[in-house]
Amino acid sequence: MNIIETKRRLTQSLFGFNTIYLTQPLFNAGFYGLKFVFVLYIIERRSLTEGQAIATFAPFMTLCYATALIGGYLADQAFGVRKAVLLGSAFMITGLMCLFLPAQEWCYLGLAFMSLGSGFFKPNLLTAVGLTFENPKDPKKDQAYSLIYILGNNDTFTVPALCGFVGKIFGWSYAVLLVIGIFMSATVIFYKTMRFHPSYKRPTPSLSLRKSWGITLSLVPLFYFLFKYQSSFHGLMGIVACVGVTYLGKIIYQCQPE
Repeated sequence: MNIIETKRRLTQSLFGFNTIYLTQPLFNAGFYGLKFVFVLYIIERRSLTEGQAIATFAPFMTLCYATALIGGYLADQAFGVRKAVLLGSAFMITGLMCLFLPAQEWCYLGLAFMSLGSGFFKPNLLTAVGLTFENPKDPKKDQAYSLIYILGNNDTFTVPALCGFVGKIFGWSYAVLLVIGIFMSATVIFYKTMRFHPSYKRPTPSLSLRKSWGITLSLVPLFYFLFKYQSSFHGLMGIVACVGVTYLGKIIYQCQPE
């Protein structure tokens, strides 16, 4: 084997091709684990009825997916993919910790942080996979995405079952702690090992960091009041979903066929 071939294989193994197989499923595991335990946890912790818990869960899940448009936009225009993933994870962990504080207002703040955090790490983790390849049309890229989806879908069965076991035996607070541990582990692995291909050159940011942070931090109180006074925003989640779908259609229309 010649030196060039050896370097090529080392580059593939070192610059994220393997580690993303672990970090992406781990982040998904934490998210699906949170989806499973959230309603049961706030019923136990906040003494809510089942209807009240579900009424809180519905807008939370809607925002977790709708904010992916914001997280993807800010990653492209300001933070970059890697920092956006780490920022999203930090928001998610902060939000989960807020759930343990006694006042109800901390719960709303935690939901705001988690909604924003999901929007940052969910789209950018998938983008990170593509950036580990030199050639965007590399056939191995499709294989990588297929494997990640398989592993991620497997987490939708195993992690909720594990969280359910922990919650049933030890209490739902411990199940939330397990989710925090999963997110922390994924964050450390991503930070320590995730590298893009050396040929990748990050585009020049079009937004200043001050403006980007201003947009990001202004969303936290906005989401906080949305959760606290959700009865006053009846129908808003449907509007958010429609706007998101419309904007996604615009993106797809502007894409090149390949």
